[in-house]
Amino acid sequence: MISDNQLKEVASLSMLNLSSKEEEILKKDLNDMIEFASDLSSVIEIPCERIKKAVSIEELRQDEIQKSTDTKLLFSNAKKESDGCFTVPRVVR
Repeated sequence: MISDNQLKEVASLSMLNLSSKEEEILKKDLNDMIEFASDLSSVIEIPCERIKKAVSIEELRQDEIQKSTDTKLLFSNAKKESDGCFTVPRVVR
């Protein structure tokens, strides 16, 4: 069970300003996650043969060289392009 002090510390470290109702909801959610994780530890493992490869080599398709889309066509709708790359507005400071 998560204590009120632990919840407040997690909220503080996460830079969250929570109302008392939001704290109750978060506390319930965190306790549910902790309970679920502890339930997983009680799962019984059944021994089975290890899988060596997910897909056999014979099932893979052969690589084929195909013509690519024309670069001019790709950049025709771009607002900005620089050195063969799309230029987009900066979103992170």
